[in-house]
Amino acid sequence: MYNPRTLFECTICKHLKQEVGMAPLKEIILDTETTGIDPKQGHRIIEIGAIEMIDKRMTGKVFHVYVNPQRDVTPQAYRVHGISRDFLKSKPLFANIVHEFLTFVGNSPMVMHNALSFDFQVSESTNSRY
Repeated sequence: MYNPRTLFECTICKHLKQEVGMAPLKEIILDTETTGIDPKQGHRIIEIGAIEMIDKRMTGKVFHVYVNPQRDVTPQAYRVHGISRDFLKSKPLFANIVHEFLTFVGNSPMVMHNALSFDFQVSESTNSRY
């Protein structure tokens, strides 16, 4: 039995994958910034950054967008990411970018950078509106 991590990292990876019939592993590495940490208070995603990796190698495909949350950014969140409401006013609404983002992700597994429970809560809250 092959260890999947070893399989992707070994020098003969390509041949072994052909031998066992494995398809290339596509993953989306994702990071978001938000207006705050509580979706119950209406906090929203304000930035999405994602890169595509196949077999643990970056492909060069990138998705990046700032999103107008139509609400204030908390002072605590601003201290973390430095993104202001004024900067976001001219950016598209989430509803206008969600299709492009979901097309980029497809059915690939997503790996979230520094994901905390509020990242998932805000993401789920945002997605439930669309």
